[in-house]
Amino acid sequence: MKRTFLYLFFTFIISWGFMLLKYLAQNGVLPEWFTIFGSLAIIGPLLAVIIVLALEKKNIFQEIKKMFKKDTPKWTYWFVCISPFVMSFLAYLVYLLISHDSFALGVSIQMIVPIAIIIFITGGPLEEFGWRGFLLPELRGRYSFLFTVLIMGVIHGIWHIPLHFIDGTVQQAMPIWQFLIITLLTTVSYVFVYEFTKSLWPMILLHWLANFSSAMFVYWQADSGRYALFGLTIILDAILVYLYLRKKNRIKEETL
Repeated sequence: MKRTFLYLFFTFIISWGFMLLKYLAQNGVLPEWFTIFGSLAIIGPLLAVIIVLALEKKNIFQEIKKMFKKDTPKWTYWFVCISPFVMSFLAYLVYLLISHDSFALGVSIQMIVPIAIIIFITGGPLEEFGWRGFLLPELRGRYSFLFTVLIMGVIHGIWHIPLHFIDGTVQQAMPIWQFLIITLLTTVSYVFVYEFTKSLWPMILLHWLANFSSAMFVYWQADSGRYALFGLTIILDAILVYLYLRKKNRIKEETL
């Protein structure tokens, strides 16, 4: 557990430190150019992994390389590439039905590729080296599937809390409790995929496309869209937990 606590300590110190600089700059306490440091918060989880591995005197490159597996089942890539867009699109449709707004993509056609690249570089994918590359295996080695989901979801949600007070973030547009719930619910997909892959590649893709699909279909701008996503995610989670338990029982029967 020591390395887990060390990882969390460095992750929060680094990421929240950068977020604080941006918050102070936006509120005139620091010069405005300090806002650029806010974008560096995403490297906190990765830097924390590097620090922990360095303290353990391990080969950092080799340890990070182990996070990526080549024999990942192809169906997992179908799942991580399609499910985020389906969920975001359906939640956005519910929002449109309730609000009676006109359908409009959150990103113009000509900006789809540039925005996708920007989100990949500055969005969630870099976080995955820490959350699912390091922390998830650490927790899964000790706890059950669902308890791992609970711990991961709560920690990941809390990590985002400072963003609720920073101008221009998605988190600022919604109550903290709603973001914590959706983060917890979506964690099921990550832990489920990890059970079948033990690889970081699909985690990176899932986080990237979840953020990008949310930029395409802006369901999160109103309670109706967010509640719709809650319901859709609960349904998906129930299916994934069922599939996981079926797999677990099948493995148990084969070993008897």
